[in-house]
Amino acid sequence: MLLLVQFPAWAQETSPLNPPLVLTDPSNTYPLGRQVDVLEDQTKGLTIQDVSTGAAAARFRPHTSDSFNFGLGESVYWFRFRLRNESRTNTEWLLETSNPRLNHVTAYLVRDGQPVRHWSSGNAVPYSEWPVDFRNPSFRFRLRYEAETTCYLRVENNGAFRFALTLFSEQAFYRHTMRIEIAWGVFYGALVSMMLYNAVLIVSLRDRTYFYYLLLIVAFLFYQTSMNGTAYQWFWPTSSWWADRSIVFFFGIVFFFGILFSRSFLELSRHFPTVDKALVGFMIVCLAVSIGGLGSHFIANLIAHVIAMVGPVAVMVIAGKRWAMGYRPARVVVLAWFALTAGAFATALVSFRILPQTNTTEYSVPFGFTVALLLFALALADRIRMVEREYNTMLSKTVEERTQELSVARQDIKTLAELLPICSSCKKIRDDSGYWNQLESYLLEHSDIEFSHGICPDCAKQLYPEHYREI
Repeated sequence: MLLLVQFPAWAQETSPLNPPLVLTDPSNTYPLGRQVDVLEDQTKGLTIQDVSTGAAAARFRPHTSDSFNFGLGESVYWFRFRLRNESRTNTEWLLETSNPRLNHVTAYLVRDGQPVRHWSSGNAVPYSEWPVDFRNPSFRFRLRYEAETTCYLRVENNGAFRFALTLFSEQAFYRHTMRIEIAWGVFYGALVSMMLYNAVLIVSLRDRTYFYYLLLIVAFLFYQTSMNGTAYQWFWPTSSWWADRSIVFFFGIVFFFGILFSRSFLELSRHFPTVDKALVGFMIVCLAVSIGGLGSHFIANLIAHVIAMVGPVAVMVIAGKRWAMGYRPARVVVLAWFALTAGAFATALVSFRILPQTNTTEYSVPFGFTVALLLFALALADRIRMVEREYNTMLSKTVEERTQELSVARQDIKTLAELLPICSSCKKIRDDSGYWNQLESYLLEHSDIEFSHGICPDCAKQLYPEHYREI
């Protein structure tokens, strides 16, 4: 339990630039942004004594936005804010940093210029040692009525450094976590349902494209659980090394299977062999990013952001060309990769501090991926309908051709089955117009019979008696 006390009077020389945040009874949730002072520690060597009473305390500057976004980097940031408790009922409070991907978050309590206690969280700390059992690094403390105190946070991260800082009452925090758990539970349930449904389709249709789609869903499930801290909370709570690196690893795997699925669905090896080979090379780059993330995490994270901006656009253009060639299911794939492009661009632009951090941009990647997965499912269904239409068209054409052939054969049989007048002497046949025709001429005209000429023994004996014996 974190017990914060009021600083002594002599420490007011380094008091924060911002006024204290007053906690009152009617309010249970306090977003902390503009009330916080920030100090960047590029050397990573400042201690709590340096930032609380030392020379570094004067370097704090007021924060000017509602959330914290410092882009891609490897610096350490210190945060400082004051609280004054005017609430008689809500005496226990929880401070939440909204990014579960932060490597190390430490909360300090300082008394007489010396740290008396501190608590650590983040994915560099085993989950069992976190102060609060929640996927976002959080800290619990009590504040006496009418007490005023100062909080310090030290945050270290390799990669995208962005989060929101919020103070909750105990009841508000539990309501907040409950809403989050229910929302993510519905989301994961939908993904698992899609996985099971496609597994059934794989067994019944024996189509490898469905198998690639299933692998894409599984990879995205692991990526998203790593992104929002669920995997660290439930799957590998003791492996802080893997918790830090699994995000980039599964990011590369998701793009690998996404491109593999699109290549198979668009039949690029048959229609665009050169482009297909280029995408194979891009898949190798994705695997290299996944493997590289196990080593140099920051560089792999930077390359992953570039891939997120380039890859979806390239696949979307290729799918558009297949659509232009008349492959109708490709139009849905274009929309799917457009959703991925929008989500990836939004996240990358936030990481590069071009767009502000909001709830929309924060959840743009899971939202874009979810929309893309649904559109991929529609594209597969559209392809099945297209194949059925082509099969029905081919079947109708074949039936029509066979019907015509049967009609002709039936007419020929009918013609040959009629009573034919034939001369009893010369064997000529009289047609419907009253003309007498040679037997072979009539048969040639009314059937597909072809004749080859010869001579029978009786005629040979009668016509060529002198050669009969030789013949």
